[in-house]
Amino acid sequence: HKVKNTFRLEPEVGLQPDQGRVRLRTLVFIRWMAICGQTIALLTAHFGLGFELPLIPAFLVVLTSGVLNIAQVSTRPASSWLRNKEATMALAFDLIQISVLLSLTGGLTNPFSILILGPVTVSASILTRRSTLCLSLLAIIAVTVDVFWYIPLSWPEGSFFLHSLYLYGLWAALVFTAIFLAAYVS
Repeated sequence: HKVKNTFRLEPEVGLQPDQGRVRLRTLVFIRWMAICGQTIALLTAHFGLGFELPLIPAFLVVLTSGVLNIAQVSTRPASSWLRNKEATMALAFDLIQISVLLSLTGGLTNPFSILILGPVTVSASILTRRSTLCLSLLAIIAVTVDVFWYIPLSWPEGSFFLHSLYLYGLWAALVFTAIFLAAYVS
């Protein structure tokens, strides 16, 4: 008896290329994992570590991902293959959602800021180069916004200082990684 892989990234042999390269179920699962991680991180930072975070706006941003997941699985079977454009739009949503959440929780000073490259990485492994280039450009715009416009984390006075040179270096590293993913991995 053969075990079926329900989170398969690529279509089975014999499927037409226009049928897509990723199942809705896979992107929905990844998004539920992100929702759980974001919820745990927000609650831990606020209640466990004492950071004052704008919890209501932050949880509204997280909630949008849950609403999208429910809407997507309500309108089509989770086992359906997404076309390249549909998967690109879903990953663009995820990237924007992460960027908005980061802007509410420290921008690039947030240690989880590296996760903004998650959608680009997923795209590089399953979508067309053009889609990955578009998502990389969106990621570059997002990290550029997040390096300048964000609500700072409420570190205890005098306990932590992040030099702007480091912050801009992190920005450059994220930009170059997005370019690398688009140029060499996809």
